[in-house]
Amino acid sequence: MIMATDWLAFSGASTNPVKGGCALSGIFDLEPVRLCYIQGTLGLSDDEAKRNSPIHRVPNTGVPLIAVVGSDESNEFHRQNLALCHTWNAASNDGQLLVRPDMNHFTIVGEFAEPTSSLAAAVASQKGLVG
Repeated sequence: MIMATDWLAFSGASTNPVKGGCALSGIFDLEPVRLCYIQGTLGLSDDEAKRNSPIHRVPNTGVPLIAVVGSDESNEFHRQNLALCHTWNAASNDGQLLVRPDMNHFTIVGEFAEPTSSLAAAVASQKGLVG
């Protein structure tokens, strides 16, 4: 959602302070959450689910995004990460999907924290820190 903010309009800044992002195993569309058992606790309206779903708030900033999902995650995590990348690219941004082998929603964080991992290298490359 930080990347979805129109920082130029919000703050009057001359440039976008967000230069890129990496989303780890995210939920980007709250509609399936609204339709499941947790809805009784959350009580999301249609409008709230849409307003708070990053997939419906993709900016046209050209800011690159890496969406990362583990191969051992559910079909819904794979669908949402792929859908976010498609939506991101459709808005003239640079969206890249990375599927990490033998990882899930919890173990993927460890690879992100490991400075020598391929995921860390992808993020460093996105930020222009290597090469």
